Amino acid sequence: MSGWGKIIAVMNPRSAGGRTGREWPDIQRVLSQRVGPIATFQTESAGDGARLARQAAAEGAGLVLSVGGDGTHNEVVNGLLKDGAPVRPDVAFMPIPCGTGGDLVRTLGVPRDPAKIAELMDPRRLQMLDAGLYEGMADGQHVSRYFINIACVGLSALACSLVNQSGKWLGGRATFFLCTIRALAQFQSPLVRVRTGDGEWRSFRITNIAIANARYFGGGMMVAPDAMPNDGLFDVVIIGEQPLLKSLTQGTEIYRGKHVRRPHVTVLRTRTLQVESDTPTGAEVDGEPLGGTPARFTILPGVLRAIAPALQK
Repeated sequence: MSGWGKIIAVMNPRSAGGRTGREWPDIQRVLSQRVGPIATFQTESAGDGARLARQAAAEGAGLVLSVGGDGTHNEVVNGLLKDGAPVRPDVAFMPIPCGTGGDLVRTLGVPRDPAKIAELMDPRRLQMLDAGLYEGMADGQHVSRYFINIACVGLSALACSLVNQSGKWLGGRATFFLCTIRALAQFQSPLVRVRTGDGEWRSFRITNIAIANARYFGGGMMVAPDAMPNDGLFDVVIIGEQPLLKSLTQGTEIYRGKHVRRPHVTVLRTRTLQVESDTPTGAEVDGEPLGGTPARFTILPGVLRAIAPALQK
């Protein structure tokens, strides 16, 4: 037995075009042989991940597995947090990489091989991870949501909307790349004002602002190469306006994290970020479009117990 007590998986069967639902029984069998019984709570619609994760915690799960892509992981995290704190201090979180994007697991170092995953499912491997809190506006109403990976203001919100409209049959990287190009062609760079902590307001005409707890978004783009989800700080990557042709020719640099060297990119590190704009500008949270400016982002240090092998010392 694993020492977790009860293990519950929150599984999104529609993730990765239905591949997650087809592959999970085989993954579950391998994991169960090594760590003991795993119950599965299956999502059926948007929001179920958060509800089922909270139910899993209420039923005494020592470990909650999030089985799906980055959207599923976001929902599970939102179920495990409430009022800026864990719903239960002894519950742990582990993302299982089955979805299209897989950006969070790249930073955390969770492999895809079920046998290797099982080896990592040890309470002695627990890390304390930060989470972010987004607070913004949607249709004139205040909205808020936790995030574990990256939130963005600007181009990414439009690109994520296009991804959700088009489907992901090409796979994560190709779909996000093509939708980013489509978004660039129609995006009008807004003038925004940003403030870190209690500092001075600064103005930027932006393409995108990434408020990064982890390193990757958009199916493998290393937007914040130095971000660490256990350091108590956001890495804020502000990508300024550029001509379309230059954006396209330099676009592949972001997959290697080399874009941060460009003069139109500003990197800040902060516990809080405020973003305002005269033109309403959309936001997305862990790949899901949600409201927009004015927006505030706050880091919540060490609020998630998680399996994150890449962060082990």
